[in-house]
Amino acid sequence: MSNGVKGSNPVIRPTVREDCIQLAKVLRKADLQEISHGSGLEPEQALLYSFAVSEFCYTVWLEDEIVMIFGVGQGCPWMLASDLLLQIKREFVRECRKIVQAMLDKYGHLENHVWAGNKIHIYWLEWLGFKVEPPVPFGINNEPFHRFYMTR
Repeated sequence: MSNGVKGSNPVIRPTVREDCIQLAKVLRKADLQEISHGSGLEPEQALLYSFAVSEFCYTVWLEDEIVMIFGVGQGCPWMLASDLLLQIKREFVRECRKIVQAMLDKYGHLENHVWAGNKIHIYWLEWLGFKVEPPVPFGINNEPFHRFYMTR
């Protein structure tokens, strides 16, 4: 991924508030369900909250379309995406390990929960080397969520 002008390759840049509003309109179905089951917040509220509490937060674009926002705050990594995620999979995967390593260097321990129905994110987390525990009831609906974590 590059930090240049938007083009046919994914571009990553620091997140601005407007990115949260735009992504909320095009979130993947599994991400919408995860937000609903985990917090009950509206998508825009969840994104704006996550952005506000993140010590660093980045947005990925493909041409002029938003793909995802990811960040970390207090050792809690998160990512929400549009369906365009699958179009940048190869490019994004190459960068993921560097990003997670930077998070781990800062915090020493990363931890969060992922809804059991969010299969793409679970696969991605395991590929990155996170330990993913069996699902347990979690969130406002007591839906099955996996705790995932990584320690330096």
